[in-house]
Amino acid sequence: MEYKVLQEDQLAETGWQRFSNKRLVLSQRAVPALTPLQYRDLAGWSCGPDAVTRTVSLVTGRRLFTSNIEYTRFALGVPKGLGIYHDHQYDDAMSYNTYGFKEAYYLLWMLNIPKAFQTFLSGRNLKAGAPPQWLAQYMNAYAEADRSTHELEFVYYGTNNFNDMWLQITRHLDKGDGVIPLVASGALQWHYLNIAGYNPETEQVLVLNFDWLLKWSIHRLQGLMYMGFNSQFYQVGEYAAFAASTLVNWFSTVNDYNVIFVRQKDSVGSRR
Repeated sequence: MEYKVLQEDQLAETGWQRFSNKRLVLSQRAVPALTPLQYRDLAGWSCGPDAVTRTVSLVTGRRLFTSNIEYTRFALGVPKGLGIYHDHQYDDAMSYNTYGFKEAYYLLWMLNIPKAFQTFLSGRNLKAGAPPQWLAQYMNAYAEADRSTHELEFVYYGTNNFNDMWLQITRHLDKGDGVIPLVASGALQWHYLNIAGYNPETEQVLVLNFDWLLKWSIHRLQGLMYMGFNSQFYQVGEYAAFAASTLVNWFSTVNDYNVIFVRQKDSVGSRR
């Protein structure tokens, strides 16, 4: 089951452990509307920054960015697994341009790839967001330097057992923590979104995918979160996805099931 949830009465069923309607609406609106130029710069890889921004609203009850330039600067500063990013450590030394920072090149999968080759790949729009461990590490560094997120910590958790993963997800949701799972929307199409609640009675989860609020079965979530090799298909894309996940695992932790938990450092487990 999957459908867009917009009205409060669609969330009126009993048994849900979830964020309030106010925070759900706030999170849906947390990412400012982008211009065509900004959308072009972020298209195809920026689900990680998007999910992080919405999670901060779910956990804290406030918006992280008030303008599309602020958000775009943040998103472009998140390192990629492949493609160019923008290094914020040079912001103060730069003259102001569209976003106000320096363009830099990230080393492909942590290897010493020549800059010319990286430029070649980026020119063909071969872009990939950061693996979950890298994204969590970057956001912890960002939080240390940014007053608006200073009270938050980003914790990567990976396992090869979905039952263990589901137990951790429900425990964090019960505390009011943010949950950012990594899912596979297709061969070589990895994607970050948010889990905003769960219902043990109906065995459903409430998912925020960009600004769409959806209901999924727990079984559907398990299937999409699985990053291993599904041998029943034997398709080229399946082999390619498995090879890519193996490559990523050489340089960063990627298990069968992966998630980033976002919580307040002084969290005592109460619902917010």
